[in-house]
Amino acid sequence: MKKLMALAMAAALAAPAFAGDYYAGADIGRNRFSDADVSINRTGIALFGGYKLNETVAFEAGYRSLVNDDYRDKTSSVNIKLYALQLSAVFSAPVATDFAIYGRLGLNNIRGSISGTDEGDKFDLSGNRTKALFGFGGSYAFSKDVALRVEFQKPIKEVSVLSAGVQFNF
Repeated sequence: MKKLMALAMAAALAAPAFAGDYYAGADIGRNRFSDADVSINRTGIALFGGYKLNETVAFEAGYRSLVNDDYRDKTSSVNIKLYALQLSAVFSAPVATDFAIYGRLGLNNIRGSISGTDEGDKFDLSGNRTKALFGFGGSYAFSKDVALRVEFQKPIKEVSVLSAGVQFNF
């Protein structure tokens, strides 16, 4: 029992050292997919979480929906899904007390599928690839716990994302 009490006290005393280091959030943005003759502009969402190593460096993981669309005509129908699992380092520079700019560098695992019918024939294709991710943006802290983020991201050559979201610090 004494060991359990000592462990609980040590955890309680150490908790402030980790407070504010973790964060999570969500954003909504405009995704533009452009490749050859195809151009798709859709709204997408992202969920993310991270750990602040210090005031200038953080590590972040996230999920970002890029395209989820259906196309139909008289003889065919197609469903396209494209999303990214992301892991990146985020480098921040404070500009003012509550405002910072940041850059992002990391990796995406882009996953996609195309399925449908063409003149009665069914098809289903899927795949994934890992590519570099980069982005830049700004954040404004409303309080020590809540910040607004605006960001431009380039997950892959064919896709660009402009998003706004909220970040909650723990």
